[in-house]
Amino acid sequence: MAVPPGVDAVRKAVHQFGIVGGEDYDSKDERLQQLLDRLPADSGPAIVFAKAASQAQAVAVVDRSRRKALAAAARSRAGRVKAVEAAVSTNTAGDAPLSEKLDPEMSSWTHDWACGRCTLINGWLAEECTACGARRGAFPKVTVAVADEKANIRSLSWTPGSCQILINYDVARSAAEYVRRLGALEPQEANNPRFPRVVYTFLEEGQLRGRAAQEIVALLKTTRGYVEPSKKAEIDSALGLIDYTEEDEDEEWEDEDYEDWDDEDWEACDCAHCCGSIVGSTSYHPLLPVPGLEHKAMSVIEVVRLPLKALEDFDKAVPFIAPRVIGHSCTLICLHCLNVHTPWDGWEQFFAPSQLTGTMRVVLVLADGVSWHDYPDSALLGAGGSSWVDILDMDSMDRSDMLLERLVDHEAALLNGQSERIVLMGNSATMNEFCRPARK
Repeated sequence: MAVPPGVDAVRKAVHQFGIVGGEDYDSKDERLQQLLDRLPADSGPAIVFAKAASQAQAVAVVDRSRRKALAAAARSRAGRVKAVEAAVSTNTAGDAPLSEKLDPEMSSWTHDWACGRCTLINGWLAEECTACGARRGAFPKVTVAVADEKANIRSLSWTPGSCQILINYDVARSAAEYVRRLGALEPQEANNPRFPRVVYTFLEEGQLRGRAAQEIVALLKTTRGYVEPSKKAEIDSALGLIDYTEEDEDEEWEDEDYEDWDDEDWEACDCAHCCGSIVGSTSYHPLLPVPGLEHKAMSVIEVVRLPLKALEDFDKAVPFIAPRVIGHSCTLICLHCLNVHTPWDGWEQFFAPSQLTGTMRVVLVLADGVSWHDYPDSALLGAGGSSWVDILDMDSMDRSDMLLERLVDHEAALLNGQSERIVLMGNSATMNEFCRPARK
C-alpha cells in the first residue's frame, strides 16, 4: 500500500503542541524561554522557525537563555573546582585517597552524570563525556531560522538534516509547509539513541480552528493509519489538544444551573481549609470491625488535615495537629488530592489495614490550589505531558520539597526517630516531591 505524501516524514518524529497567548496561557516568548531553559545541554541541535517579523523576538529569547545556561554552568564548574582544591589542601602524604577527602554527597554516584548523546555515565568531575565529547552543562546549539512558505530548497535559511529538536515559534501556513520544515530533522540518531526527534508547535487559541491547524490535524490523522499502536497513542495525545473537527456534545450544557459558572468556579475547592483560615485539623475514626480480631480500647485512626501552605509557618500549625492519643504505631502521609481536598471524607477507616490493632496516624497534605507545583505548559500537561523535556517548574518543586521535609522530620520525631514507621502514599506527579525526603 502506497504511503501518502508527507506521512513518512511525520511518523519519524514526536509531534507536540502548546497553546500560547491570551489571558489563560503564557506568551510565545515565555513559552520558548521555558522550553530552552529545560533543554538538556547534550540533547542535540535545535532550530526555531519564526516568521521574518518575529525573528528578532525569538533571537532575543535564545540569547537570553544561552547566557543564563552558561552562567549556571560556570557557577557549577567553579563549585566543583573549589571542592577539589579544598580537598587537595588537606590531603597530606599517607592520608586517605583524594576521593575519600571530598564531601561524601559530592563524590557519591548521585552526582555522576549521564551523557544524553551516548548514555555513558561520567564521573562527577568530568566536564565532557569521555566517549563522545558532549559538553556538560553547556547550552545546546539553537538556531533561529526564517520560515518563508515561498522559499524553495535553494534559498533555505537552514540546513536540512541539521537538528534534533524543531520548535515552530510561528505555526506553518499549511500541512505542506509543516512537512517541509520536518526536513530540518536529523535523518538518523546514531549518536543520540535515547533522545527522540521532536517537533513542538506554538498555537494561539484563535488559530486552532484555522485552515493551517486543520490541515495539520488531517495530516496527523492520516499518519495515524500507518503507524504502530504506541505511535497511534502518541498522535492521539497531540490531536486531543488541537483537533476541533468534532465537537464534544457533553460540553454543551443545557441546564441553566451551569450558565453562570466560569473556569474559576470549576477550579476552586470548597473545603473549609481553602474557604476559611484553618491551619490544621484532627479527627478520630474507629477501626473497622474484623471477624476474629479484637482491637485495643484506644484503637482509632487519627486523621490530620494539613494545608501545604501551613508548613511555611509550621510552629503555628503544630498545636492543631498534635496527637491526642499517645503511642500511635505508625504514620501514613497521603499526598494525592484528586483535584479536591475532600475525597476521603466518610472513608477514613479504610486507611487502616485489617490487621491493625493500635492507633494509626494519617496526615492528609492538602496541596495549594490542588496542585503541588507550577506547570509552565499546562496545555501540554493536559495532552499527556512530554517525554523529551521537563515540564515541571523546579522552583515550585523545590519549595514543596522543603515544606514536606519539615513534615517528615516532625512525624519522625513523634515516633521517637523511628522513621521506618512512616509510609508515603500517593500517585501521579505528587510522589516526585518526596524522592529526596524519602532518601533522607
